[in-house]
Amino acid sequence: MNHAEFVSVYDSSYDTRRIDENLGPFRGLLDNAIDWSCYYGAALFDHLQGEQSAPELTEDALKSYTHWVTHEGSAIEGTLSSDENHANPEALNTLAIYNFHPINAAMSRMWTPIIKGEWRSEQERRASIRISQSALALKGLQLFNDKLRCIDKMQDDGQNYFSKKNTGLRRSFEGRLSEIDAAIVLLGVAAGIPDSTVVPGPLQFEQNIQGRRRYNADYIWCNQTSALGIQVKSQMFDTEQIDYDYDPSRIVLVDCAIDLANEAWPLVDPRTGSRLRRPWSGLISAHHVLSLQTTRNGERELASIGIKSHQVEQAKLVARRALAGMKSMNDKGTHIIRDRVLYALAKNERDSKSGKTSPSSYQHNVPQARQAGQLATRSAIGRQGQHVRHKTLQES
Repeated sequence: MNHAEFVSVYDSSYDTRRIDENLGPFRGLLDNAIDWSCYYGAALFDHLQGEQSAPELTEDALKSYTHWVTHEGSAIEGTLSSDENHANPEALNTLAIYNFHPINAAMSRMWTPIIKGEWRSEQERRASIRISQSALALKGLQLFNDKLRCIDKMQDDGQNYFSKKNTGLRRSFEGRLSEIDAAIVLLGVAAGIPDSTVVPGPLQFEQNIQGRRRYNADYIWCNQTSALGIQVKSQMFDTEQIDYDYDPSRIVLVDCAIDLANEAWPLVDPRTGSRLRRPWSGLISAHHVLSLQTTRNGERELASIGIKSHQVEQAKLVARRALAGMKSMNDKGTHIIRDRVLYALAKNERDSKSGKTSPSSYQHNVPQARQAGQLATRSAIGRQGQHVRHKTLQES
């Protein structure tokens, strides 16, 4: 879809009243977070409309933003995810909104063609992708480890992470980790498509739901002529009987549990020792940390985000413990999402040349049944003939 058509359903500004009622007393923590998100959203909107304004995102402003995320933002994240608040629905809603910023800071280099108009070179673009993936993976591993520590503490206190009572906490962890894991994969896809970039969706894009029509996108993929939104779900079965009304020419859906193999067989009931297949986000991040290189070029790129070689080695030890021997599926996930993105781009180009009008909405009903020992998934994209991997219950 061309830039102008893609951005036609979005606005350059955002009405915060859409989210205020869900944040309760924590709303005040997000004043700066909302302002910064909207600055980035306006820059993206202008870029897709063919303008190059982004007056708020000067070099000095971007340095201030990085400092804000590192210091004030980290304090906000700590407050919202503290033991006192980790089961508070309003705190978790606030954390979900804030999650744009640690991801955005890690992917800051990917805004280069949007803010400055173009990449200086393909070499700069590819280095930006690698550095962004590294920063995301280290952040994702930290959050993955936080999840594991939380589960251990809950078990010590006689609680169960997988109980209905802890649904909000579990969805918060899995949702935030899914977004990071998906970003690593999407960047891997972008690496193979010249001139392309991927950025996290600011509020104007990520929170765009108009009645039953959903245009909300966690990520925006674009090159010099085309744009797509990417919506990430930790697992679509978590939202049974909810209709996803997405336009497949505008939004590509990614189910992290199925498409990225972010699943495991964790201990769901310590009393009985039972294990069940569950979404287990963080695997992509942990495996990517294990792939980080500390050669001269690798060291230089990691140093640009303040990471030293010995810190990478320590992170790899943490990753190995967290993975507990699980095999990497990162390459397979990247191939699946690459095919999905290329399919959407090719279909849009064909429709444009033939004069066809893409459907304005697309209804997706989440299937509930597992039949014949097979976990069946039908994503909005999969229904159009794209490759969706099916896993039997015996696979791990």
